[in-house]
Amino acid sequence: MRTAGRDLKKRIGYMSQMSSLYRDLSVAENIRLYAGVYGLGRRETRERTQWVIEMAGLAGYESKPAVSLPMGVAQRLALGCVLVHRPQVVFLDEPTSGVDPWVGAVSGISYSNFPM
Repeated sequence: MRTAGRDLKKRIGYMSQMSSLYRDLSVAENIRLYAGVYGLGRRETRERTQWVIEMAGLAGYESKPAVSLPMGVAQRLALGCVLVHRPQVVFLDEPTSGVDPWVGAVSGISYSNFPM
């Protein structure tokens, strides 16, 4: 059963309406933390961190603590943390609630067409 849980964790991503970010960690540290939670190795973590920063438009925010981010930017970071491990299925809980238009646009994209 433990292996089934690990396999399931690798296949799904969940973005809650409430922030799942660690407020005192920087943008890059949050991404690396979630990469580690999902079991990515060092090389893949570096690659996926860069991918999240580019995909979510976070360039220039890498060293800023999550607590200092505007709500829309924080929501983009949270989405990047959900996608860092390339899940097959993503559950979004109210993804457009109070966020910038970028996240609203992303939530309407067919996941099968989303560049991973």
